[in-house]
Amino acid sequence: MSSNKEIRYIILKKLYDFFHENPGSAGVSKSDMMQTLNAQEKLVDANMIYLEEKHLVKTIGTMGAIWLVANITAFGIDVIENQEKYKDQFPFVQVQVVHGNNYGNMAQAATGSKISIAQINEAFQRARDLTKAATGISKELKEQVEDNLTRLEDEIKKNEPELGKVQKTWKWLKVNASWVVPILANIVIEAMKKRM
Repeated sequence: MSSNKEIRYIILKKLYDFFHENPGSAGVSKSDMMQTLNAQEKLVDANMIYLEEKHLVKTIGTMGAIWLVANITAFGIDVIENQEKYKDQFPFVQVQVVHGNNYGNMAQAATGSKISIAQINEAFQRARDLTKAATGISKELKEQVEDNLTRLEDEIKKNEPELGKVQKTWKWLKVNASWVVPILANIVIEAMKKRM
């Protein structure tokens, strides 16, 4: 599962991008945000409330729902556009979102640090656990995701991973298993940097 920092950054960045693509719109719907984050509703709601209390987002709700639509505030735009200035006040802005050919978002730690084997093992285990727990997908798809996770993990652990294999497997996972993207993005990016 994504951390609160990752969720907060993805929410804010999605709202920022949406605002620039759709100025004057009411905002991003809860269902669209839930699909992007692929996280538990309570976790998304808690982070949305946090962002609203910090005056970074504005939500519209109803009697029965905490929020139905969210939009970024002017202050939220300032925070996204001046991350260095606000990193102490809002530590979650040190997580960046990288977009990949409309296949979804991936959270990447902005530290640029090298990834250890232990970190790789932990991230892939989290991705596998999330896949096993996923509902509404076939057993066959779960097996294909597992195969692709293993293929990607094995390639990344090599001293010199083959960029083409990493990209091909990563693309498949982004299209077919978007829930693993936030967990693995930083590791995949570091692996690709090795070969660039």
